[in-house]
Amino acid sequence: MAVETIMVRNNTLYLLRHAHTQIDSRLPASSWVLSEEGIRQAKAARASIGLGFDRIYSSEERKAIQTAEFFLSSSEEEIVATSLLNELNRDKGSSLSSDDYFKAVETTLANPHCSVHNWESAQSAHERFLQAIRQIDNENLNAPILIVSHGLVLSIYFAKALGQIEAVYERWKKLRFCSWGIVENKNIIKDIIV
Repeated sequence: MAVETIMVRNNTLYLLRHAHTQIDSRLPASSWVLSEEGIRQAKAARASIGLGFDRIYSSEERKAIQTAEFFLSSSEEEIVATSLLNELNRDKGSSLSSDDYFKAVETTLANPHCSVHNWESAQSAHERFLQAIRQIDNENLNAPILIVSHGLVLSIYFAKALGQIEAVYERWKKLRFCSWGIVENKNIIKDIIV
């Protein structure tokens, strides 16, 4: 296991993919919101994972924040949103058909240093995500923390941590909305892929 990829020494991190979104091709993917199905998924995830986190962090993307809101246990709690947890940025790319999107994801993950369709590179997204994990772990001590993020960055993170980077595309295809994993003491306690 690649300890330098995990970088969690002080806390227990629950890493959650956001719930299903309402796709709107008129808007960049970062602006999409939860669908009705996504609301049901977020409620089910809350029932499965539970409440009582010391802190909740989220990507700045609306769909992630909306998912995180289901885990607030009181009106005094807040969500710490950071762009470091955002998805691999695809906003500058053109709208793609479903088949072309899957091909672009496969190419992006197979060529981590390259930009495909004006997307952020997989390497850049992973480095940014690792920066967030490092900061979150350093800001807290012995705390259960929820982090709501996105499919591509979470797939890369877990694949690298498990030494399965060659299978990252296959892992990403298996990832479901509201899938979650646990990282603690430099170890993966629960893989995000079931």
